[in-house]
Amino acid sequence: MRRRRGPRVVGVLAAVLLTLLPGSAAAESGNRPPDAPARLTVDGRVDPLAVDGRPGFGWLPRDRDGNEAQTAYQLLVTDATGRNRVWDSGRVRSSRQSWVAYAGSPLSPGTTYRWTVRTWDRRGAASPYARPASFDTGLGARDWSGASWIRRVTTGNDAADEWTLARRTVRLGVAPVVRARAYVAAMGDWELHVDGRTVARGSSYGYPGEGYYDVAALSRLAPGRAMTVGVRYHYWACRCQGRAPGPLPPEGPSGLLVKVVVEHTDGTRQVLVSDDSWQVARDTSHDVSTLTYRNSDAGDRVEHIDATRETPGWDRPGHTGQGWAPASVIGPHPRPAPPSCTGYPGDSAPCAFTDLAAQQAHLRRWTVRPVSVRRLPDGTVFADMGRVISAVPSVRFRDGTAGHRVSMTTSYRRNNTTLAAPAAAGAREVSLAATAGVHVGDELVVDAPAAGYGPGWPESRTVVSVGSQGTVGVDAPLRRAHAAGAWVENSRAGTSGLDTQGSDLRFHYTQRDGRQVAEPFTYWGWRYLQIDDPGETLSADQITAVAQATDVRPGEAATFDSSDDTLDAVFRLMVHSALHSAQNVFLDTPTREKGQFLGDAIDISFATMEALGERGLTRQAIVEFAHSQARYWPSGALNAVYPNGDGRRDIPDYTEMFPEWIMRYHRLTGDSEFVARLLPTLRRVADYVWAAVDDTGLVHRLPGGSGPYENGIIDWPAAMRYGSVVTDNGSRTVVNALAVGAMRAVADAAEVVGDHAGARVYRDRADTIADAMNERLREPANGLYADGLALSTGERIPHYSQHAQSFPLAYGVAPASAHPVLGEYVESLGVRQGPMTLRQLLTALHRTGRPDAILRLLTNPTDDGPAQVLAEGGTFLWEQWTPGCAQAPCAGPEVNQNSSESFSHGWGAAGISAVLESLLGLEVTGAGADTVRISPPVSRLRAAAGTEWTERGPVGVDWERGGHGLELAVSVPVNVTATVVLPAAPRGYRAWGAGAPRVVDSGDGRVVFTVGSGRTHFEER
Repeated sequence: MRRRRGPRVVGVLAAVLLTLLPGSAAAESGNRPPDAPARLTVDGRVDPLAVDGRPGFGWLPRDRDGNEAQTAYQLLVTDATGRNRVWDSGRVRSSRQSWVAYAGSPLSPGTTYRWTVRTWDRRGAASPYARPASFDTGLGARDWSGASWIRRVTTGNDAADEWTLARRTVRLGVAPVVRARAYVAAMGDWELHVDGRTVARGSSYGYPGEGYYDVAALSRLAPGRAMTVGVRYHYWACRCQGRAPGPLPPEGPSGLLVKVVVEHTDGTRQVLVSDDSWQVARDTSHDVSTLTYRNSDAGDRVEHIDATRETPGWDRPGHTGQGWAPASVIGPHPRPAPPSCTGYPGDSAPCAFTDLAAQQAHLRRWTVRPVSVRRLPDGTVFADMGRVISAVPSVRFRDGTAGHRVSMTTSYRRNNTTLAAPAAAGAREVSLAATAGVHVGDELVVDAPAAGYGPGWPESRTVVSVGSQGTVGVDAPLRRAHAAGAWVENSRAGTSGLDTQGSDLRFHYTQRDGRQVAEPFTYWGWRYLQIDDPGETLSADQITAVAQATDVRPGEAATFDSSDDTLDAVFRLMVHSALHSAQNVFLDTPTREKGQFLGDAIDISFATMEALGERGLTRQAIVEFAHSQARYWPSGALNAVYPNGDGRRDIPDYTEMFPEWIMRYHRLTGDSEFVARLLPTLRRVADYVWAAVDDTGLVHRLPGGSGPYENGIIDWPAAMRYGSVVTDNGSRTVVNALAVGAMRAVADAAEVVGDHAGARVYRDRADTIADAMNERLREPANGLYADGLALSTGERIPHYSQHAQSFPLAYGVAPASAHPVLGEYVESLGVRQGPMTLRQLLTALHRTGRPDAILRLLTNPTDDGPAQVLAEGGTFLWEQWTPGCAQAPCAGPEVNQNSSESFSHGWGAAGISAVLESLLGLEVTGAGADTVRISPPVSRLRAAAGTEWTERGPVGVDWERGGHGLELAVSVPVNVTATVVLPAAPRGYRAWGAGAPRVVDSGDGRVVFTVGSGRTHFEER
């Protein structure tokens, strides 16, 4: 909870009651030169090892003076020694500090360069050069030095779930090593080993010709000694979501490509490439004699690891290679395009390893320790990680016994049932609807929180007896009475459909003798871990999880702290959900559907970009969906999930969301070259939508989708439509509002590249659809938008869902004069949209000036929404507000416990934007965050403080309303201008500080200031 700040700072008055304190930037007579720039990046990454194409440089200017800006910069690029200059930009008069394109002579592939930058301030003073940073150029198709794609010949289960070890040993030259790089690509997942050490992990789930390679810097290499390079790769066959199948034989399906470069001080350069000299073997520690899918969506297999069948030393120089075979060579990279791709999914091309791109998004892994570990009388160990995470369990055995089998079961929830009869206060026995999985010694929680069952009144006891008729004795009397039907949990892993998302969440491990770590290779989502018969007494420190997510910088995550504890908890829930939904792709869910669905990706990306400073995964995902258009959709549509193993499949309103995603990325980054690259794709999207506009001026039956997604998904699961009419709805309001948003976003993209005539075309199209919506879809009698026009009659459908109001508001269709009526109606409904469209709902309330409504919707624990998720025990946002509901809202026995709906869905995390923009009052307004808007809301929230890491550095806002009125402190980075909008106060404001606050407007109940860099304070007089 946000506490009151310390003593109020006393300032002096000035015009419109504004004066700058002595010592502020504007009052200083001197000017100190800027400090050296910091946080140097290339393509948004620090010291990247593979930059494809023209590098884009970024930095943070620094200055001890306030109200400062960068007026010019000078970039220097040198070779790796720093002695030979490659490019000198000269002094460039510009405020640009991110995605500044390299403009020198062509750079050599696979080469390390150093670079630095200096800046000039407002008064022309120059900074020192920044501490040099580095980047490596990537490899083009012809830069692999003859490396061949290789694989191991497989059949049967070995082919369906292939685990391969590949190795090659060479002797290094005697001169010291100055630089070493390993470039690796494989279809599926891979892990690079060098001399017995795991060096890197990577993956490529994309279609052939759209895959990725990654690079590792090698260290601790011993000159004059043998070096062994080993790769474990995992390829599994499936027509599943999130993974494309490999090439058809003989070009695949699996494949591995490696190039290792070692450079010495004497100028010699050793190059090792994958070819027929490599040896391969099956990784026999992974038992594939029985294949069990976790579920039918992601295609993951349940892992069976047998430590007695490991191959010791396979990645070290001394290994004999006995029993290994020469690698089967597919052919040198790049592979030629086959004359036909018939038989490949969708008969689509390319269907061979024709091209590779450098991996932009990488994973970070960290250890999570359980919050509790319970050892049960039958030897079972039950661990709680505290919240749902994307991770693998990791159990360290101190004294394993060869051949001893240990089964581990993970779950989202504990084993559960309900009270079959009321339980009275003082009772020492309860009647349960089911006792399967309940054992003497278990912890039993009566009236526990659960989805659809509310927060409950939980009481924890220990089971002392289990009767044959469903009666369970507990060790102490209950303190209060509990109604029949109350939720009950015990300390075992739940196994119902909802507990597991309809998935087999087990992991099987066979021990070898002695010390060892049992840890599967492939992650999934879970919270609880049950270890059956571990063979020894496990202590809490032997049980951990290895969590993973895209490699954002934890220190650059957005912060938020307010006077409302529930709001703070909701914000943390959203950040956690977004982080664990961002892996090597954006996830539908980390368990059941690991596919990158377009709608999910957009929502999660909005959250990760704004709250976590993520950029690389968003760029990568955008490019992948652009690939989907080129592969499958001459109409201009995009795949609903990509990459995927089931070919051509779209959801039409997901396609409509794509342009706004790119322009959101542009606003946060200022990366105009990326917009230019994607503009042809965006134009095709806009043309696809425009082709569905009929003579009413409305988008009519936007082609695409199937089943419940035909012509548009609207919201999902279907219960989250809350009765929004889709049957016999030809011109849907939601689809049309998204069309307006798409046209305007494409117009904005055209403006970025200077195509003003093209921009006018798309703006005119947007206006045409918007005008038609206001004429034909809005009901004059009540001022509300109907759900659409009936396909059968062409008349307005007499139903006015929350979706039909929020989308026209969110996408600027509704005229300002309609905002009061629409805003009041939307607010009156509470939350009647799902997590998938929470972003649009909150945006609608923000546009109509209703921060208190946003606060209520986000913090109400008794109605659908994120606070209810928390109240019912959620630690990760859910697929719908109550998973298992066929219709919403629902509760208790209406919840289908056999449903496979998800307790780990990140799409509701997009609500982060509303928290930051509406309730903290901080919004990025200019491309690359050159301008921001700070406007503390007039609401019942008493105080809020937070920071958002923008492309130009952290912007901080700290405000409080107390007995003396509003106090506000803002912290603005160098080279950023903030517009501060405050409600008019009877006696005005004092304003002072380094940012040289200046009144630029007043009236309409507000006062508007501009503020430069540094810390600036405002307070009511």
